[in-house]
Amino acid sequence: MRPVLYQYWLKIQSGKEIPQFDPETGKERGWLEDPGIPEKVYLLPFSPYMAQKVQETEQTPVVADDGTSEIGIPEWEIDPNGHEIKVFRRGYYTCFDYYVCPCGTAFQWFGQGPLQCPNCGTKNEWYCDVCDRTVDDPIFLKNGEVRCPVCEVNGAPRGLLKIERLMLVEDHDLRANQVIHVPGKFEIEVGPEYVRVKVL
Repeated sequence: MRPVLYQYWLKIQSGKEIPQFDPETGKERGWLEDPGIPEKVYLLPFSPYMAQKVQETEQTPVVADDGTSEIGIPEWEIDPNGHEIKVFRRGYYTCFDYYVCPCGTAFQWFGQGPLQCPNCGTKNEWYCDVCDRTVDDPIFLKNGEVRCPVCEVNGAPRGLLKIERLMLVEDHDLRANQVIHVPGKFEIEVGPEYVRVKVL
């Protein structure tokens, strides 16, 4: 599994454009393959054509620009006065979960308020096979057991059966941000939804 790419670099060096990926073949070239200090560095979104070429050649998942990005096309002019410049990727692996309702709505729940679909109000239910009914106010014990309040009062504790209408889905996100690093000066990290600037 390889991280998803959202941008690629293009540097102007000695008046020549040098892209991270060959626009004809999609083959990647390393930042250090052309030693020297560039006059300018761009981080560019992938066009649909470029995304397809890179995916075919490098077997790397790429997201093509669909015009909805709020950060535009990042561009920086790099000071060529002897500063070493590095451009590299920084990967992130994030695990998360969400619920899917039969109505098709997917949503996250963070433990606040009732667990129910924000679109149609569907929620998981608890059923007591002794009372033969769904229970609106079950007793939740610290050990994870869920009991019927009526059976509890009658002195015959009974665990409830969960009617799972909302399906819990576990997922992950693996992505790679582009980083422009000037040692002792600054670092700029660009993700699909943000730009972070750090003074070193």
